[in-house]
Amino acid sequence: MKLHPQPASIANRRLRLLDWGAVRVWNQIRVWTWRLRWILAGAAGIVFVFLTVWLRQPPFSSEPILYSYLQIVGSLLCFTYAANAMVRFRGTHDRRTLILAFGFVLSGVIETVATFNFYDILAGGASGQLRVPLAWMVSRLCSPSC
Repeated sequence: MKLHPQPASIANRRLRLLDWGAVRVWNQIRVWTWRLRWILAGAAGIVFVFLTVWLRQPPFSSEPILYSYLQIVGSLLCFTYAANAMVRFRGTHDRRTLILAFGFVLSGVIETVATFNFYDILAGGASGQLRVPLAWMVSRLCSPSC
């Protein structure tokens, strides 16, 4: 009289269970995508190039308020990431996260100042809009996400 099943029979039962259902389908999809990875990567690259060329063609002009909203959202994201990095620093005492947090704070402050500078440029008239604001260029160079 056997009280415990043999280890081989347990393994056979598990293999039989894996032959059915979604696990088998996902495994087959994974195998086929692994075999076709270079073809899929090439096709994705070609689609990306055509999409970028196509998106550069249509003329697009936006209101200055859209630019302002994007600047404000970017500033808030910088401050949010900085707060998350500070919380991580307090938990782990890892200096890299502290440096990252200060970088995000610096980027957020520069983008916030650039937003206020943008309103001054708009109030200056059409001739003031022909130059690129220095704070905007600095915020693009200092951003830790780049």
